[in-house]
Amino acid sequence: MSRIRMYQDYLPPYQAAVDADVGSVMTSFNEVDRIPASANKWLLDDWTCWRVLEAKYKLGLFDDPCLYCNEDRGATEILTIENRLAAKEISKRSFVLLKNANETLPLNRRGITVALIGPLADDQRNMLGSWSVADGWKQSVSVATGIKNLVGDEVKVVYSKGANIIDDPDILEQLNASGGDIILDDQSPEILIEQTVCETQNADVIVAVLGEPQGMSGEVASRSDIGLPENQKNCYESWLTRENQWC
Repeated sequence: MSRIRMYQDYLPPYQAAVDADVGSVMTSFNEVDRIPASANKWLLDDWTCWRVLEAKYKLGLFDDPCLYCNEDRGATEILTIENRLAAKEISKRSFVLLKNANETLPLNRRGITVALIGPLADDQRNMLGSWSVADGWKQSVSVATGIKNLVGDEVKVVYSKGANIIDDPDILEQLNASGGDIILDDQSPEILIEQTVCETQNADVIVAVLGEPQGMSGEVASRSDIGLPENQKNCYESWLTRENQWC
């Protein structure tokens, strides 16, 4: 972007945050005047650097860089019930419903059959995203488990995977090298689609859980296209041929 567009369109929200006493502003992946933000001397030294130093000074890190490194504290504060409930509430407030065709939502909580489909529908590993540094993904709740916990036997849930998270073997190797733990279904994409259509044809509503594994976002991992992985997109388009409500 140009400096004019940066000052006029992009910086006002950041200025508002600074005026409200925000602690710091983090650099992004983008470029300013064709210079990567994280290597831009003007952006870092003239604008965001002194705030970083000020924060470290106020935290006492110049006196003791390891001041807050305490394994006992980590064991008692990371993923506590209170913190998880706070994270849940913050997440709920951040969600945006983009579309609600035919007033499909909210769904009935009893007396219906829900087809739960997609490679992330019964997945714990990828619920926390790439910034799960505490390695607490085993405590996360999959969408399938969450629905069952909420409605119990009042709603019949039929699960079908429908597609692998990714079919590209090279990308899969890279994801698993970073702890992705992704196991591919040996069946062909066509069979997975046919299987899902057969297993869910009597459902009243379909909840499709699609998207990226945690290794496809974050530093040195972001994709150039924010759309669904191609194999999931193909499956989604196949499912759309059915005359059901969609969520």
